[in-house]
Amino acid sequence: FLESGIELTDKTVGFLPAVALAKISKELKHWNASGTSFNNVSDRPRNVNQRADKRELEIMERFRRNPKLDRVAELYIDDQGREMLQYAKPVWVEKYCLKCHGPKSGAPSAIRARYDTAYDYKVGELRGVLSIRLPAQLMSQRAKGHFWTTLIITSVTFLAVFVLIALLISHFGARPLTLVSSAMERVATQSGPVPEIDRAGLNG
Repeated sequence: FLESGIELTDKTVGFLPAVALAKISKELKHWNASGTSFNNVSDRPRNVNQRADKRELEIMERFRRNPKLDRVAELYIDDQGREMLQYAKPVWVEKYCLKCHGPKSGAPSAIRARYDTAYDYKVGELRGVLSIRLPAQLMSQRAKGHFWTTLIITSVTFLAVFVLIALLISHFGARPLTLVSSAMERVATQSGPVPEIDRAGLNG
């Protein structure tokens, strides 16, 4: 967005990914009642709606202690007694982030006028986490649906392969056996000349 050359003002600041994601996250509960939520959160937020809670702060400390940790996914019980899946991925400060999160004096004027916090970051520091929460029951239902879909597809595939093998055996195996049986009957009854056995059929 910044590299596009669009002037950053109070009207266009909403196009910044972090700002837009916070607005989408806030509206999510109005059209999704499953309990699913997501947001970019930080211990130094510019928006009160993006302040990390106790669990998310603890996860941020884990990422700081172990920078090689790529993600966190764990179950927990929320305040309403529901089993939830917490997924979190770290947001590390990159060079382009410093345009808005470096020294305040170097930030765009619209950012300086709008925010007094979250400046003076350095490349490689942890800015926050992408936090996603899903009801464990919802995940379980989807996993069961996936299991039955996979089972049906596998069963149909196995049946098709079984029928194909049966047809091949019938075509390439039963015909030579029929010729051998017919020849043996003719020899036993001496009812006529012994037919020449198709050796290619026997070998095929």
